[in-house]
Amino acid sequence: MSTNTSDESLFTPLLRFISDSPIFANLALVFIINQVCSMLKLDDVQNSLYIFIAFGLVQIAMFAVLGYIYLLIEKVNDQTVLTYTDLKIPGDSSSAEVVKKTVAEHDHGNLITALGTQAFSLGLMIFLNYKFGYLRPLLMQCVLGPRQFIQTQLVKVYILKEPATGALARPWRQSSPLTTTPLPSAKELKNKEKREQKKKLK
Repeated sequence: MSTNTSDESLFTPLLRFISDSPIFANLALVFIINQVCSMLKLDDVQNSLYIFIAFGLVQIAMFAVLGYIYLLIEKVNDQTVLTYTDLKIPGDSSSAEVVKKTVAEHDHGNLITALGTQAFSLGLMIFLNYKFGYLRPLLMQCVLGPRQFIQTQLVKVYILKEPATGALARPWRQSSPLTTTPLPSAKELKNKEKREQKKKLK
């Protein structure tokens, strides 16, 4: 009994870390899907038609949801003004600027980004299958695609009806390995501009 308890206490932090980390959770999911595909031979050529149908239906469903979100953004048409800082050049903190957008404009921008991401993913999967005949990436995308899609802010706020507070508070910024330092606030940028103007006057 004591051995089982000690084993559980050792593995619990590891499992919690994997579940709380999207990267490790995705890696674990990829490993599981790979094992299932290998054991059941799901990506065999004879199953290609079923894989194509499943992949196509998943893509259509996600694009349909994005279309529905567009209608919801238009319907709500929130004109609340957001003032925040953003980077003109990703990864370059010196390119930070003050941005003023309404919530509707902000969400439209995020929707366009989401559409671009979906289109790129779709194009990449089609290329891999056409050029190399790979079926497993299509099968993986049927699971990983919806999982990542559901975790986006747009889906959480507009479809799952989660309040846009805390981690979902606007502005929504995508985490990037290029951005290692926090962005200056709008007030800090204005003070910086004033200091630069004073230096020019001198």
